Amino acid sequence: MTERWRPMTTFLVSTGMRYSEAAALTVGDIDPDAGTVRINKAWKYTSDNTRRLGPPKSRKGVRTINIPAQALTAAGDLDRPHDALVFATQSGDPISAQLYHNKAWRPALKKVEGQLGGKTPSPHDLRHTCASWMIAAGVPLPVIQAHLGHESITTTIGVYGHLDRRSAQAGAAAIGAALDAV
Repeated sequence: MTERWRPMTTFLVSTGMRYSEAAALTVGDIDPDAGTVRINKAWKYTSDNTRRLGPPKSRKGVRTINIPAQALTAAGDLDRPHDALVFATQSGDPISAQLYHNKAWRPALKKVEGQLGGKTPSPHDLRHTCASWMIAAGVPLPVIQAHLGHESITTTIGVYGHLDRRSAQAGAAAIGAALDAV
């Protein structure tokens, strides 16, 4: 991935934000001292393919999340007007999903296509990667639900529950300990 696109890609994978949310993010949404991002808007496309700013995908999509230092670094210079887009074209316009896909994602995949086993990941898979990393680190599913802005824990469990082997192993260990104590 070229240096031009690496910060946005790093931000996406390290926050788990939906592309439409990250592309709408403004400098004022980031609190570098607290290490948080306030997600309160997203780009929407109308039936005639025009872009407008609206709320995130769900009611719980409006959220404040903690982000790692790498995401803050990827956000770049935050000493700009609060309404400036964090990620923008050189002319200051929003980076459309199509532009990101064509200029950043597709060329990056082209370089590693022999290693993908015939799969074609999408930028949304960066969100899944973030969630998978949190699960592997033992983060509880309700925390992941809140971080991702899922309306229901059912969504989180349905998409990621099969990856949560630690909880299943901890459950088995707890049952074993209880049986040993009897």
